Amino acid sequence: PRAYGLVVVREDKCLLVRDGRAEPARWTFPFGFPDGDEPERAAALRAFTEQCDVDAEEVRVLHDVAPVVAYPL
Repeated sequence: PRAYGLVVVREDKCLLVRDGRAEPARWTFPFGFPDGDEPERAAALRAFTEQCDVDAEEVRVLHDVAPVVAYPL
């Protein structure tokens, strides 16, 4: 299955989360898998808000930025 995530930028800083699912743990962008037929952007936003304990209303998604292609790890 495909995972979707997003890059969080504030001024000159970028947010990473610690992914404990990998061995050894690694730093990555917040990401997750869609629930059922959830759209890609919704899945990415949900993954971020759940992993970072942020309300979706606090996030501004830049719709004019093209999606990024994901590569297998």
